[in-house]
Formats: sequence, C-alpha cells, structure tokens
Amino acid sequence: MEYKQVLAPENLSLFRPATLEVDHHDCFDGVRAKYGYMFNAFHRVDLHSGLRELAERHHSVPIRLGCEVYHVDCEAGIISLTDGTHVQKDLIVVANGDKVSFAVHPLVLRPLPH
Repeated sequence: MEYKQVLAPENLSLFRPATLEVDHHDCFDGVRAKYGYMFNAFHRVDLHSGLRELAERHHSVPIRLGCEVYHVDCEAGIISLTDGTHVQKDLIVVANGDKVSFAVHPLVLRPLPH
C-alpha cells in the first residue's frame, strides 16, 4: 500500500468558524510512550483506497457500497440496513461520513445531539 502523504501530527487545534478563535487544542506529547506509535493522518482518498485494497486484494472481503445503516449492535457484531438486510461479522467498518445519525463508542450506541 502506497500513500501519497502520511502526516504524524504533533498537536490539533479546532477553530470556531465564525470567529476563528481556538475552540479546542490537544497536544500529542506522550502518545508514542503510551501507545507505542504516533497518530497518523491520511488524506481521505488515500485512506479509503488503502483500506479497500487490503480488504479486497489481501483478504477477499466484500465491500458493500450505497447501503444505509440504521442500527448497530456492537456486542453481537450485527448491523441492520434500511433494505431489511442484517449482517453479522467480527469486524464492521461503517463509513457514513457527515451523514451519520448515530455515534458508536466502545460497546455504546447513542444518537447524536441535534
């Protein structure tokens, strides 16, 4: 897998769009000591291409595009699609982008606040 550019950010700042004031700032000091690796940032297209290559070429994993997920059961590993299909796997990657209507945290499914 070859990436055009991989970044290892040292910090992260989030800004308020209207004022450009810093809304949140994180420094990643100690990340390598705690986790053994640094965080990496990839361009979205590079990440999608790399994940797809790993799944299809190296592991023969089918990828279903254009499916809308309406429920996730993290403990059972089951996702339910709006077409009535239920899929159970050991690992499920749901890439819904900014259209996601739920947030999945470790074994917790909760609606996003509006």
